[in-house]
Amino acid sequence: MRATGPAGWCSISSPGRGRRKGGHSAGAQFLDRLAAFVPTEARRIVIANAGSYVFPSLEIDAPYGLGKVYSGTEGEAALRRYLEQPLTIYLGQGDTRDDERNDYPEALAQGASRYQRGLNVFNAAKTLAQARGWTFNWRLVELPGVGHSARKMFSAPQALEALSP
Repeated sequence: MRATGPAGWCSISSPGRGRRKGGHSAGAQFLDRLAAFVPTEARRIVIANAGSYVFPSLEIDAPYGLGKVYSGTEGEAALRRYLEQPLTIYLGQGDTRDDERNDYPEALAQGASRYQRGLNVFNAAKTLAQARGWTFNWRLVELPGVGHSARKMFSAPQALEALSP
């Protein structure tokens, strides 16, 4: 595994297996927004301990949802494509501290902590996909006993599960 780019961002490639991208914290927020708004051919996208997410909703304005970016059927198509992305939400179960860097009302509306926000967005996406009969390619991988640490997250055995296509 080789980290490149800004802090919190990790890009992993494996010959013959396609691209997998993983981001931690701010890098994860950036990567989640790319997954929500930009079509990709990625085989796995890993969002680890993001401070906020693109909530799977057209009623919540971007960048915290998909609202005010698309109109009519375009919005439904974009929402469906987002839920079909090969996205893994990888959470440290101990990432529950108050976070002054993500204290915007829109982020707090997603949950009180990074851990809770990740669970909430995953569950909302899964529920929406099931209700609409859409393909849902997201996964949830949790790491017990770890808080907000990229080093611990990406060196844990669960990282392989999170990054696997």
